[in-house]
Amino acid sequence: FTDMTVRENVLVAAEACAADTDLAVWRTNDALARFGLETLGDRLAGSLPYGQRRLVEIARALATGPRFLLLDEPAAGMNPAETKELMGRLAALRKDTGVGILVVEHDLHLIMSLSDTIVVIDRGKRIAVGTADAVKTDSAVISAYLGSKRMGEKKDQVEPDSVARVIGASAS
Repeated sequence: FTDMTVRENVLVAAEACAADTDLAVWRTNDALARFGLETLGDRLAGSLPYGQRRLVEIARALATGPRFLLLDEPAAGMNPAETKELMGRLAALRKDTGVGILVVEHDLHLIMSLSDTIVVIDRGKRIAVGTADAVKTDSAVISAYLGSKRMGEKKDQVEPDSVARVIGASAS
């Protein structure tokens, strides 16, 4: 909703799921604060940098009052500083609210630092389930996902067209 303000973006979702206007406004303000957007409430969402737009999207989802959030590649397109901010905000959300978070993401650092349980899927088949420490030392994961430095493969991120997926789940 690029032609709406940041506050309107979040409020429209809150109003759709809240029992009354007061609750919708409270959820909106809470979501804006949790993602550092409270001072940007009157700006058009379309005028924000990409990383902040992603935060607006997550705040909009949070304003619906979920028990669980499903985030599909929330750090995609973010620079390292934006990704670090996102990680901190998601970790705080988990800790402070108990909202569960399911993340599908190529950024291994984000997944490894945020998730209690990690499920690794390769070519549609689950190849590992466990903690970050267990998964990152699993031979099937190393072979399919982390790579062996062949052909310039990065150790911290998989190319977007890769068939491997890491899903991190966190719930308090």
